[in-house]
Amino acid sequence: MVDVELAKKARQILSQRKPDAHQIQVQKMAYEMPRSVQKATGQVDVVSVTPIIEPLSRPDGKPLLAIYWETGDGRILGPATPEFQAKTGNQFWIVTTFQGHIRWIDADRLRSKKSFETQRAIHEVELIRGF
Repeated sequence: MVDVELAKKARQILSQRKPDAHQIQVQKMAYEMPRSVQKATGQVDVVSVTPIIEPLSRPDGKPLLAIYWETGDGRILGPATPEFQAKTGNQFWIVTTFQGHIRWIDADRLRSKKSFETQRAIHEVELIRGF
C-alpha cells in the first residue's frame, strides 16, 4: 500500500522545483520500497509505519555539512552530503549518495569527522596455513 499523503507531498515537492535525475532515483526508490516488501517471499520484517521522507536543506540556503558513518566492519566512511531524512517508527535515517551509490544510513551509525580522520587503516592479511 502506498501512503497517499506521502505521494501528495512528493508531488508537491516535484512541482515546486525541477528535480535532477538523482532526486528522481531516490524518490522512486522510496516509492518502490513498500512494493518490494509486498513481492518478497519467505520471512520479512514488516515496518508498521510508512517511512516519512523529507528533503534536507538549511534555511539560509548554505550547503549542508558533510556526514561520516561507521560500517558493519568498523570502517568510518565519508564525507557525503545528506540529501533526505527518513523516519520509520522511532528510527531515523539519512539518505545520501556516496561513491555513486544511494545509501540509507541509520542515524545511530553517524560519526564525527575527527573519528574519520583518526581511524586506523584496515589491512587485510593472508592466513598462514600449517600452524
